Amino acid sequence: MSNRRLQTDSAAFGASIDPKTISAYLDALTRLWVLDPQPAWGGHLRSAAPARKAAKRHLADPSLAAAAMGAGPEDLLADRAAFGQVFETLVFRDLSVYAGANPWDVRAFQDAEGREIDAVLVRGTQWAGIEVKLSGEPVALDAAARALTAAAGRMTSRPKFLAVVTATGPTYTRADGVHVVPATRLGP
Repeated sequence: MSNRRLQTDSAAFGASIDPKTISAYLDALTRLWVLDPQPAWGGHLRSAAPARKAAKRHLADPSLAAAAMGAGPEDLLADRAAFGQVFETLVFRDLSVYAGANPWDVRAFQDAEGREIDAVLVRGTQWAGIEVKLSGEPVALDAAARALTAAAGRMTSRPKFLAVVTATGPTYTRADGVHVVPATRLGP
């Protein structure tokens, strides 16, 4: 979410916040380890389409997001989109911890045409792409794998691996080479 969007949303509640104040608040929340930015990764696109430069923002603990929304387990199960966002934050947090031990950076990729990769592990010129899907249903996995391979196909270097992280299910490698890994199997 951009600072401009935060300003617009705050105005909808009757209190428009100055952009400098928004930046100061976000900086303070980052310094206090409440907000965890996921920097953008530019990749090496063959196309002229520019990559997004703004970082994604996550609350440091996904339970903070659920608490801020006033959402309990039943609420999250009833709103799969919100649950998916909270799950993506959980996976980002775990990947950041594990990647830091190796050392890899966890970035996000999105180009101007809407192709995206939820998490890009980057170390020097090496990279790996990860999509995060709450559902392990075949339709969701197929869509995620196609999106990953399409985005990876636009890069000038090949990924070390491509994977879809799910909430549950088995660990396996699909026929297209994309790994499917439940979050419980992540580790350094």
